[in-house]
Formats: sequence, structure tokens, C-alpha cells
Amino acid sequence: MKFSTRSRYGLRTMIELARNYPDKPVLLKNIAEHQGISMKYLDHIVSSLKIRGLIVRVKDGYILGRSPDKINCAEIINVLEGSFGPVVCVDLPSVCNRSSKCEAKKVWEKVGAILRETLESFTLEDLINHNAEKTL
Repeated sequence: MKFSTRSRYGLRTMIELARNYPDKPVLLKNIAEHQGISMKYLDHIVSSLKIRGLIVRVKDGYILGRSPDKINCAEIINVLEGSFGPVVCVDLPSVCNRSSKCEAKKVWEKVGAILRETLESFTLEDLINHNAEKTL
């Protein structure tokens, strides 16, 4: 399973905001330059994060909507990807006529659950403080 650039860039954006939280709002153009992301693509990512309240527009740029220790990676990835199910039938069983009798479904459900649990175990605070090893 691979995460899209949307999630990778979104997480990097959130880490930049976390590093500056709460005192220094960050301009999108600075994030775009520092992270090598086009402004158009970054605007699209930021729009989704704003709608869910993960980031807030203030006079001098953007800040996190909550403190870095209150935002976990799962929340960010969920906003940007939409699901942790590795296959569509985990979240939408109605799209597969084999869902009720699928021998592999339990594997896909377990993979999605482990992925979610892992991402939930890391906050932005952990990432900016290099504590990513704490739960592994």
C-alpha cells in the first residue's frame, strides 16, 4: 500500500505548522518553497485540512487548529485519503458481491486496523520531537 503525495505533503505541511505552533503563523508560500510543493497543490491540500479544523487561517498565515500533541497522524491521513481500508470492500461492502463470503476480507480488515492503530499512535508532537520510536 502506498500513500498518495496528497497525504505525504499534507503530513509535511502539518509538521511545519507544528514546529511553529502556537507563536508563529506560517505563510503557505514559505511551506511550498521549503517543502518543494506547488502552491496550487498546497492550496488544495490546505483546503481539506481547514474544512476539518486541523489548520486555521490567521492574519499572518496558518496555524494548527489544536496543539501538536492533540493531532495524530491518523486524523491527518484520514482527511486526505478518506479511509484506511486497503481495499474498497472493507469500507463499502456493497460494492463487492463477494463481500459476505470473501475468504480474504478478514486479512484486509486486519491490515486496515493495524494501519489505523499505528497512525493513531503518533502525534505531531512526537514527530517534531523525534519521538517516533516511542511506540514501535
